[in-house]
Amino acid sequence: MTYLTTMQRFAELFANLVFIDIIDILLLAVMFLCMFSVAKKYNSSHLIVSLTMLLLIGFVFTLLEAKIITIFAKWFLISMPLFFVIVFRSELKREIWKKSRQERAGEIAISKFNGTEKEIHACIQTIIKAMQSMSKKNVGALIIVIPSKIPMQIAESGVFLNSDLSTEIIENIFTPNTPLHDGAMLITGNKILAAGCFLPLTQDNSLPKDLGTRHRAGIGITEMADVLSLIVSEETGVISFVRRGTIERYADAEMLGDALAKIYGIKE
Repeated sequence: MTYLTTMQRFAELFANLVFIDIIDILLLAVMFLCMFSVAKKYNSSHLIVSLTMLLLIGFVFTLLEAKIITIFAKWFLISMPLFFVIVFRSELKREIWKKSRQERAGEIAISKFNGTEKEIHACIQTIIKAMQSMSKKNVGALIIVIPSKIPMQIAESGVFLNSDLSTEIIENIFTPNTPLHDGAMLITGNKILAAGCFLPLTQDNSLPKDLGTRHRAGIGITEMADVLSLIVSEETGVISFVRRGTIERYADAEMLGDALAKIYGIKE
């Protein structure tokens, strides 16, 4: 088939399009854009390139009237959405979960802590001291530091305290076999807002297998709200912190101080 004949067939193909065909093409384009955006978000650019090349090859052979390859290209086009659902099932589930949580989550605003820099440093040192003390004793803990907002159902799932921040209260709450030790503590400014709270678990299946429910909850809340999660492992005593879904393990006092200074707004 000559170049001219190919261009004529290409022109005829678009000349014979009716309104429903245009809608069909637009819907198909939107579907592929959605699939490719998911692939790009989860660092699968090589997959996008490969699939795009296969689509172009299939289109060219369709114009050249290669019947066998055309049949395979059509089946490939039909089965591609199913292929994406299978390959990215965990990622799609995570995106749907996040959307649904965001739609249902009414947020309560936290009044900004207007303490002096000295008072903020005192809050930071109080939290660090409690974390290190619990780490030495292998006492499991999950503390959420809130700069501005938290979903309403998170705060309401625990017990409202609104108590002054102190190392002794933090350690007492997380003492094993006490009523609130298994849940999360919410801290805002120089106050312990609530304790014994239940958090959403992350849907990220790529996390190390040794991260238990406490770590997954600490990551999950940072995926839906701008907060800082501080975690002490009950098994190892290892301290971790999480911001925006990214976990840092084996944190020392300097790392904790840096993360807390950022969430309290005294450090960029």
